[in-house]
Amino acid sequence: MRLLKEHALVIGVALLGALTFALYTWAEYGFFCDQGRDHGNQGCEGFWSNAHLHDWIYNAASNWQSELWFGVLIVILLRKLQTGNEDEAE
Repeated sequence: MRLLKEHALVIGVALLGALTFALYTWAEYGFFCDQGRDHGNQGCEGFWSNAHLHDWIYNAASNWQSELWFGVLIVILLRKLQTGNEDEAE
């Protein structure tokens, strides 16, 4: 229990990161399918198709800087909140 308490910030940010990555992946696949329909495709290519993987990697690579800054901001804000709560407890 002590380990969880000491590393709650890291665990929380890691869970938030994994959750947002999963949501990004789901939303990006939906966008990929919508784009395909707009260009005349009858169905949606599979998730592991080369076309989708190319799109997914391209979009993730083009967005990593903003995701990094957002993640750093979350860590800073959570750290401030955590140290603020420790100051009040004393």
